[in-house]
Amino acid sequence: MNILVLDDKEENSCFINNYIIAEKLDVLCKNYITIFSFVTAVCDEYKGDIDVVFICIRGKNDERIEMSKDLQSYYPQLKVVFYSDKDDMAEEIFKARPMFFLKTPFDKKKLDSVFERIIETIDSDNNNSISIKYKGQLYKLNFSNICYVESMARKMIFHTLKEDYESYMTWEEIEGVLPDYFIRCHRSFLVNIYKISKFCNEGLFLDKNQYIPVSRSYYRILKEKLSC
Repeated sequence: MNILVLDDKEENSCFINNYIIAEKLDVLCKNYITIFSFVTAVCDEYKGDIDVVFICIRGKNDERIEMSKDLQSYYPQLKVVFYSDKDDMAEEIFKARPMFFLKTPFDKKKLDSVFERIIETIDSDNNNSISIKYKGQLYKLNFSNICYVESMARKMIFHTLKEDYESYMTWEEIEGVLPDYFIRCHRSFLVNIYKISKFCNEGLFLDKNQYIPVSRSYYRILKEKLSC
């Protein structure tokens, strides 16, 4: 697990690091004291391959809140933990969708609860998602959000409920990760059967009336799968 801490007070970052060491957690943790160095690490050094960030918030208008929102828009899998010595910032900080908000000073029981939840969530994400890299950025896509995968030229396009993501993975790599409710219906298409609203001779139609072709070689297999 990769964790980054943004805090200009050594006391807080040391507490987190010492906790990780004492609990013998399989965690790589690095500390940063400026927003610039922190964002540079997330985007350039780690290319978004960060599980959790702990960020100290000094006040309601702290620019770190907006920075966190921006990072989450680029890296949806990123889990944010805010902490502060103030407790009147709930409305502001939760605009950035933090996983937790902690009041400092820290204590072991608080961190026990936080890390237990973090580990459970990451394990669940890993078992129910596929990680793809495109243009140097890491994206973690939940299986249930993927409607279909399309091969176009040398790229694989993951069509999700909200956005499309491109990757240079192979069919073999993709089919080795996705669960068996994803099935090939064409040499260029792999579809989530739970997103199918209609199956006919012309092909498939998904929930939003999206048409997906079905080739002869896959028609019978797909029909049997949908009849189960």
